[in-house]
Amino acid sequence: MPPSERVSKISIWDKADRMAVMIAGGVALGAAIAQIPGATVGGLIGAAYGWYISFGKLT
Repeated sequence: MPPSERVSKISIWDKADRMAVMIAGGVALGAAIAQIPGATVGGLIGAAYGWYISFGKLT
């Protein structure tokens, strides 16, 4: 495996970890506020924001 390919896979996993943390935080906060519907909405909002900070930005 070329070094450049190895680096890109590592950075993808690092970014995916951030996204997973944002989803978990959204679910926990949503569940604390409004039980199951809040957990669902919090998870979706967390996923959207996690995707934005991980993959949506150009830098």
